[in-house]
Order: sequence, then C-alpha cells, then structure tokens
Amino acid sequence: MTNAQLDNERGSSIIKEVEFIVIQRKVRIIGIAISLGIVMAYIFALFVSRENINPKMAILNLLSLIFCFVICLSSFYVRRFFLKAINSNNFSNKYFTAYIITFAMCDAGGLVCIIINLVLNQNMVYATTGLIISIFCLLINFPRKEDFRLLNIR
Repeated sequence: MTNAQLDNERGSSIIKEVEFIVIQRKVRIIGIAISLGIVMAYIFALFVSRENINPKMAILNLLSLIFCFVICLSSFYVRRFFLKAINSNNFSNKYFTAYIITFAMCDAGGLVCIIINLVLNQNMVYATTGLIISIFCLLINFPRKEDFRLLNIR
C-alpha cells in the first residue's frame, strides 16, 4: 500500500469514528429523555391512584409486571440482533434504529406496568418494580464507546 492509500484509509476511519460519536450522543439524549418520561408518568400516575383498589383485577397487576420483565429482557437480544447486521454502508441508519427500538421496548414495558398498577388497580410495589426494571434496562442498553470496535464498519 502506498502512503496515499494509508492516509485515505485513516481519514475514512476518523470520519466513521466522528459519525459514530455524533450518533451515540443523539441516542444517549433520546435515552435520557425516555427515562425522564417514564419517571414523570410514574409521578403523575401516583396522583390518580388514590382509591383504585379492585381485588378481582389483582392477576392483571402480576401479568403486567411479567410483561414488563419479558419485554425489557428481550430488548437486549433485539439490540444484539440489530447490531450484528451493521456494516459500513448502513451504519447510520441501523445503529440508530437498533437503539431506538430497544428503548421503545423498555419504555413500553415500563409504561404498561406503571399504568396498570397505578391507574387501573393500585399496587405501588409492582409499579415501582416495573419502573426500576425499565430504567435499569434502559441504562444497560445505552451505547458504549467500545461498540465502535465491535462493529464491522471499517
């Protein structure tokens, strides 16, 4: 390889790293906004849940917590599946999509658990557990700096 080809390859690599950092920051901002949205939904649902106690719907509380756990847990596998399909041609779209879909899954699981456990039938323990599970899974799904080395975008 000539020096010109090496310089061109290094420049291309630096451009891809900068693009990676920009997309990663956008994904983190969206993740933080989704986390704050879940917390705000929990706080607002606390004001509604004064006297919504219905013992006949107690199974619904447990099912919503199980749904939250399953959806948030499956978000890890969905993220891994999408990240495996990334190459240099589709990096911008697929990387962003992989994280948005996993954040949406965690958001949906947490919101379903919070709404069912606080608005439909009051159960503070399950609602708080659903909030913690969804926020925890969102934080674990955040993009990392070492993702760039793991991707096939060179």
